[in-house]
Amino acid sequence: MKVDEKIVALRGDRTLQHRGAQRMESARAQWLAGELSPLIEAEIGRLASGEAMEQLPHLRRLLGEYETASGFVEGFLASFVDGLRDEPLGLVPCSHSCHDGLTIVRLFSHGGVDLSLIAYANRREGDPPTSTIFADRWVREIVIAGKGTALLHRLGQSSSGDCSISSRTIRLGPGSKLDLPDHRSSRQIVGAEGGLVVLQLSCTPDWPRPTREHCLADGRMLRQACGSKAVSQQEIALAVLGALKRKDAVPAMAALAVEGPPHLRWEAIRHTIALEPLAGVRALTVTAAREGDELALPAAQLRAQLFAAYPQLAEVDTNACRA
Repeated sequence: MKVDEKIVALRGDRTLQHRGAQRMESARAQWLAGELSPLIEAEIGRLASGEAMEQLPHLRRLLGEYETASGFVEGFLASFVDGLRDEPLGLVPCSHSCHDGLTIVRLFSHGGVDLSLIAYANRREGDPPTSTIFADRWVREIVIAGKGTALLHRLGQSSSGDCSISSRTIRLGPGSKLDLPDHRSSRQIVGAEGGLVVLQLSCTPDWPRPTREHCLADGRMLRQACGSKAVSQQEIALAVLGALKRKDAVPAMAALAVEGPPHLRWEAIRHTIALEPLAGVRALTVTAAREGDELALPAAQLRAQLFAAYPQLAEVDTNACRA
């Protein structure tokens, strides 16, 4: 394998590494010192804190006016292109990913709010997709450059109660806007000409619903995954501690049963019951008594089933309550 001599020199000289890092940080500081950047960064923080989009004029203008959006992106690119001319091997200090013709650069990230620049490499329209993914977040986008084709999907229910999906095709060009208001909305880029560049604002709730993939033909769900990395980590921890029969983890499991997404709370209750039945029954009792809790009815039903199968649990639970 041939390694460029400039990379060899960079690997062996920390001074060159620091110089490149400092030049990129200088470029970022230059961009952040612009007229609009600090205002956008501040409003992203306010959006993450719970303020409504209607109260954030600069973000609304950024995602609503093509001239504002394109000028903002041009300012970002100009700052870092100048920096890369000076230091071609410098790393832009922004979280980014690149895979299969799709590049994402996160300009700002605060809590569950991300402002990202997304670029799609040239892609021809091929066979139509057979499925789509619905994630629990709302998204606003504006096209900065290039042209393309997108499919917009809306998840609903048929008269029989089964899932149904309505879809429509739209053409995209500079200034085109997309709005995905909730977890029942989805969009797919099926064609891109000249490199499609999109500015995207997304907001994910603290406890997102599971991400689901549905068949476009009949709406049936194909697979489901946790919508939160943190919640997924907690699910794995529950499974591992349960398999290891770590009874010392029961208090932490019982605590998870009280607050959080329903599927995580139910898993916590299950593992608590398996390790310490009485503690699990107490968690079921508390959950069953919570008004408006979607787990209240299943918790009450499971509690009744346990008492019917193991009457001693009901006796111990009653005595504990009296105490």
